[in-house]
Amino acid sequence: MAFVVTGGSIGRSGGVAARRAAQCSARRVAQARSIRSTVRACAEGSAEPDANSTEETSTTTAAPSSVPKPVIPKGFSPPEPKTFMVRPSQLLEIVGGSLGSAMRGYTGALVSGYSAGIKDGAIVESSTNLPEKRPIQPLQVFEFEACPFCRKVREALTILDLEAYFYPCPKGGQRFRPLAEQMGGKALFPYLIDPNTDFAGYESTELVKYLFQTYGDGNVPLTLNLGQVTDVSSGFATLFRGSRGGKRAGSKLVYPELPLELWSYEPSPFCKVVREALCELELPYLLHNTARGSPQRAVLKERVGRFQVPYLEDPNTGV
Repeated sequence: MAFVVTGGSIGRSGGVAARRAAQCSARRVAQARSIRSTVRACAEGSAEPDANSTEETSTTTAAPSSVPKPVIPKGFSPPEPKTFMVRPSQLLEIVGGSLGSAMRGYTGALVSGYSAGIKDGAIVESSTNLPEKRPIQPLQVFEFEACPFCRKVREALTILDLEAYFYPCPKGGQRFRPLAEQMGGKALFPYLIDPNTDFAGYESTELVKYLFQTYGDGNVPLTLNLGQVTDVSSGFATLFRGSRGGKRAGSKLVYPELPLELWSYEPSPFCKVVREALCELELPYLLHNTARGSPQRAVLKERVGRFQVPYLEDPNTGV
């Protein structure tokens, strides 16, 4: 895994590109603050559980309006990135994540329409059918990492190379789980909001269809279109990691003002352990999917000088 300290984004050449980047950044800040305001508004009331819910209903209260801000631990410095290096203490976690991805046929490793070729002696990876027109605003997903149904939606987002804000809702969660229930009216996950089309809904199978019909060619990949076989294999994939990413960790509440940013792709076991930690800590993040063939790989390489995921940035602390 790699965590790299950055002093800021590498600038793009050209005034137009710079203005677009600034507008995009300002839009994301505004979205993050809007969600934060909604969370604080929910803290003043209570989220009523839905009587017809078939999943566990959260009994925790919404997050308080005043909580400690994140502080960099004294003496902390991110480790130097090392390709495919696994710490002995994380070996079982990586093996478990790898077995889970194998159970799902590594769905999400490649973007839709993936193609590879040789150009000037180098391998060039791209997509033949991802539409050029992409969502103006990132999608919003309320979910938790250990949920097999949530995994299906994450796989679809990776294949379609879509950016999304993730709002972790682990069991016992005090921040976004009550908010999701209040916004959607049910204690069901995943819950997807598309601000580009005003769509909001539940049920993973229907959400996957919506994503491919709206942002793909309409054809759902076989590994996501096998009904109960897909659900069962996703469930077994989750079992390999036990309950990691399923329950809120500890009692300390530290809520950042802005979402973190994560470059990742679903079947990577290295990325999975980071997403599990973000979920257990209820830390929201903007996900940049980086499956093979994704343009985001080149963007990340330009940004930090190399491509290696997971890559995490915290705009609240500059790390």
